[in-house]
Amino acid sequence: MIKEKRQNDKDKVFRFLKKYITLSMVSILLFISFMFFTVYRNLEISRVTWSSIGSLLQLGSSCESLFDFIIKVSFKLYNDGDILCMVNDSNMDTLDIVHANSRFRSFTSIDPSIISIYVYSRKTDCFYTTLPSGPEQSRINFFDKEAVNYINNIQSIKALHPIPRKIKPYGMPDVPNNTINVYTFVYYGLPKYTTGNFSRAILINVSEESVRKSIDLWSKGIEGSVCIINEEGLLVSSLYRDELLQDISKDEFVEKILKYKKEIGYFVCNVSGIKSFVTYAYSNNLGWYFIRIIPYSSIYDNLKKVGSITVGSIFLYTAIGFMLSY
Repeated sequence: MIKEKRQNDKDKVFRFLKKYITLSMVSILLFISFMFFTVYRNLEISRVTWSSIGSLLQLGSSCESLFDFIIKVSFKLYNDGDILCMVNDSNMDTLDIVHANSRFRSFTSIDPSIISIYVYSRKTDCFYTTLPSGPEQSRINFFDKEAVNYINNIQSIKALHPIPRKIKPYGMPDVPNNTINVYTFVYYGLPKYTTGNFSRAILINVSEESVRKSIDLWSKGIEGSVCIINEEGLLVSSLYRDELLQDISKDEFVEKILKYKKEIGYFVCNVSGIKSFVTYAYSNNLGWYFIRIIPYSSIYDNLKKVGSITVGSIFLYTAIGFMLSY
């Protein structure tokens, strides 16, 4: 009897140790699996975040490089002797006028993104353009009324800064959607400090399509859609040309971006009713926010697979643990 009791006690201790060791090992495996999933999830989110922000910064640099070139063209135009004579010297002979006009129009071929160029002369109160209609048009009768408004209120215009707008191609009928998207750069030199007057102004219209091409280039291989807004929450570019100047400042994700005022950032919120992961980067030179909106579900496609494997492993470890412990 005593031997049997001792044997039973030994069996109880052995079964207890067996359960304890088995369940401990299962618990450790469960903890390791959970930690692996957590680390993998954080790494995946970090990868998507910085890959997206990196491409947005590259997109911003691409736009800045394009516009830096346009700014250099503005300086060159403003200081060109032939063009200066064309807009100020009314006594030029025919050959000089032809030469000056030819040189003026040659500036549009410097870069394919340049659509048209205007030069306004205060002396003659006229616009001189690269358009085929003729180089000279009076300010009062000039077809581009927004450009006239810039001249009339030039002190309020930020020089050498891209102004997004829609313009109607010269000579085209005035019908809906008959416009092209451009950025207009205005440069008027250094106005006189005493009066604020200026002698002439350069206006260069640059196609928005060049920015859309950059968006398309820096979006390849990365999930989500890209848009660009200014500090007022107006769309200044996206892959959809009809959206230019659309006011989206009241959208939740835009409100957050404008509220945070950070140079780079990311967050999760609903965009058009879809839970999304939003990343953005800000360009100080342009005053633009470059934004990528990624559907939240697409980020977690890989995580779902890993999560399913992890959950399956947990159930398997638990089942094996209970089987071995009894």
